[in-house]
Amino acid sequence: MYHVIAYYNFSRIGDPVRFCADHRRVCRDMGLKGRVYIAGEGINGTLAGGPEDIRKYKDFLRDLPGFEKTDFKHHLSATIPFDRLTVKTRAEIVTLKIR
Repeated sequence: MYHVIAYYNFSRIGDPVRFCADHRRVCRDMGLKGRVYIAGEGINGTLAGGPEDIRKYKDFLRDLPGFEKTDFKHHLSATIPFDRLTVKTRAEIVTLKIR
């Protein structure tokens, strides 16, 4: 079984572009699939992978200053529900469309 996690955390990221590049490399090295959005206000993601890789990812994120209390929603899946990994910066991690 594969593990799927969904999460977000509003925690200030000083350099979202660098944070994104570092995050993409870590996720790729762990073989994770899914999508992660990063902005100056924080992070929002849904990722899938093997149980050990997901555990390592959660430890990695919680080791970053400001992300220690990130709450993950956890699901199991017989297959990885994503074709690829996307990690990119956005203006907002959650689009509120309030105007």
